[in-house]
Amino acid sequence: MSEEERKDLIARLLEVGEQFGKPHQHQGLGIRDLGGDIYECRSGLDVRLVFVKDGTTKPPTLYFDMIGNHDDVKRYLKRR
Repeated sequence: MSEEERKDLIARLLEVGEQFGKPHQHQGLGIRDLGGDIYECRSGLDVRLVFVKDGTTKPPTLYFDMIGNHDDVKRYLKRR
């Protein structure tokens, strides 16, 4: 990844952490429910961030589990 792509990725991670659970505010982040407590959002056109919500904490804790493309996300979901 280029330095610019890494900066965008870090900014997206911070945005998701701040806005998750506030649907009207995180609408532009492209957060998508992948089933269960697994979610994804995009960073740019090809990069997807997969995270898991731990609902046992208040507020819920988000654990970023994988960064990859669409095919990587499909493989990740098959392994879970």
